[in-house]
Amino acid sequence: MVADVCAAGSDVVLAPIGPGVDALANAVSAQKGLLISGPTDVHIGGYPAKRLTVSLSTSCDRSVAHPLWADQARVFGYSMGRGQIANVYLVDVNGDRLVVTSDYGVDAPTDVIAQLRAIAASITIDPRPGAEPARTPEPGGWLAGGPHSIVVDGVPLSFNVPSLATDSGWNLYRTPEITKDAGGSQDAEAMIYWTAYPEGRYDKRCTEFDLPDRGSLADLASAVSRAPGTTLITAPENATIGGRHAEHVVVQVLEDKGCDPKYFFTSELPGGGPGWWETKVDATISVWLVDVDKTRLFIAAEWKPSARDELIQEVQDIVASIRFE
Repeated sequence: MVADVCAAGSDVVLAPIGPGVDALANAVSAQKGLLISGPTDVHIGGYPAKRLTVSLSTSCDRSVAHPLWADQARVFGYSMGRGQIANVYLVDVNGDRLVVTSDYGVDAPTDVIAQLRAIAASITIDPRPGAEPARTPEPGGWLAGGPHSIVVDGVPLSFNVPSLATDSGWNLYRTPEITKDAGGSQDAEAMIYWTAYPEGRYDKRCTEFDLPDRGSLADLASAVSRAPGTTLITAPENATIGGRHAEHVVVQVLEDKGCDPKYFFTSELPGGGPGWWETKVDATISVWLVDVDKTRLFIAAEWKPSARDELIQEVQDIVASIRFE
């Protein structure tokens, strides 16, 4: 648990808790910075539970969200903002702890609050013994610091992400791509994506660019460097990705060609934030091209002018950490 939910950044201290719903309810009740009613004994889905109604103290910073708990990798869980009231249900499902939250604004009508409690009371629970947690988060979920594995159009690879801050992390999407906004908003400042070339399962090549279907990596890098609507930042150069020869080129966007969200490719929009919704004018695109067995991969990182140097360095470190399995 976060010992003091009003703390931010490096001041956040995590307090360990024991097993069981009672220990968890006591830990929530002991958190500094919360105004708490309860716990109250209830049942959810036929299982015993504790309900607490919590809100933030007026001493908490109004401009940021305040997480209540985190795992050992500092992946932070449920967060609250000023003016928000939450019902937190802690359910004992055969010894496992299930947390259910619902929240509403201080000006929410009483009938809406009653509906939220009715929805919670209607929940049914079908426990599955031996089920394992998902290895990766759902789209938009923060990645824990360290290595992660994905499969891109049949090519298994891994990469490392830095440790989480309290208000931002790298998000993994299905397409596959990872995004981050260091400011914690819903609009990403940087993105890295992988796709097979000329087209992958999720990404379709933009017809605005005359990029070659065949030829060498150098031929493709040269075509990217001359892409309409861009200006060249770094000319094509030799690089290494995962121990394999690659070509690297960097361009900056001068004109929106309408191929969103990835400029050189179109794909479905991310289902949540912080998402990369479109490539805007002045964005920088760094492209790495690498052949992995019989698949050519197009790896690109994009960032906005607002991206700080620390975030750009994270992008470079993540790409440098890529390994093919």
